[in-house]
Amino acid sequence: MPFNTQYTHCLFERIENRRQGKRTIMRVRHSCNVDSRMLVGPMVLKEVGEFLVSLEGNENSILAKVCIEYETTDPDEIPKLETSEGRSSLKIDGNRQRYLGIIELFQTIESALTLNGVLKVHYEDIIEDWLPDNDEEKEKIKVHNFKLTRKEPEEEIQRIPRWCIDGDLAKIDRLRIPLAFFREGRNYFQSQRYIEAFQNFYYILEGLFGGGRKTGVESAMKSSKDFRLYAGIALQAIQRHPDFRTKIAPEFASLRLNLDVDGLIDFIVKNRHPLHHFWVEKKDRYGHPFNQEDFRNAAIVSRTLAWISLEIEQSKALGIWKG
Repeated sequence: MPFNTQYTHCLFERIENRRQGKRTIMRVRHSCNVDSRMLVGPMVLKEVGEFLVSLEGNENSILAKVCIEYETTDPDEIPKLETSEGRSSLKIDGNRQRYLGIIELFQTIESALTLNGVLKVHYEDIIEDWLPDNDEEKEKIKVHNFKLTRKEPEEEIQRIPRWCIDGDLAKIDRLRIPLAFFREGRNYFQSQRYIEAFQNFYYILEGLFGGGRKTGVESAMKSSKDFRLYAGIALQAIQRHPDFRTKIAPEFASLRLNLDVDGLIDFIVKNRHPLHHFWVEKKDRYGHPFNQEDFRNAAIVSRTLAWISLEIEQSKALGIWKG
């Protein structure tokens, strides 16, 4: 997708028309930071459908920000600040299809310029600006900018375990690599990279209970007495998860899987294939960098199974398991 400056006049023409009262359309801009090694100059503009895209450089002319601007005539889309019981909240009734199109355009720009020095477009942290061009618009717009972001809840702070002070760390050497997979998976999960999180959690379960097989991992897990015990405990934890009834249970139902130990094993094995393979002609069936959210449930289930399994295996190795 080549970028050039021939569309620069579009922005100024739109602003001037509104200042002269020729149009009652409001401008909205979505912007996010970029990690790159690409020279872009002060700014490059390009029209893409209904959007005006700007690539903005930093003081060294290195691409540092991407902005996507559009116009709306719908006053219901204007963000509203509401107050109830002494607390204020922001109400956003935007066009969801347009918003998804903006996210997809950010992703397209990131991919199109990957071979030209773009490392990451941070579309998970978007700043939305409403840009009034006349007094009428200034009167309508009460909230001019806000940040759209989504984060996983931070984990609780824990005390250092007693066994780390007076125990023998050599006893858990067998778990050193599985625990490293868990650390990586947990970090990926907190970064909302659910596919990579699932893969790391799956390696733990495969490594501990898969019997070293290339095939038949599912039957090996189901025949493991220890893993069935751990999965039963994990199932209770999964059923207490805030998203269990609204997201996790419906996905099990859509796959026609029972919510029991065998169903948990079937679930993680079913998710293994689309997350370890890819075919561009059937891209929607497989995991890829832009559909991470589709595999959040898989990451939650595999994380819980891995956590319970490692916690008990570690306790057994240290001689402090009381189950």
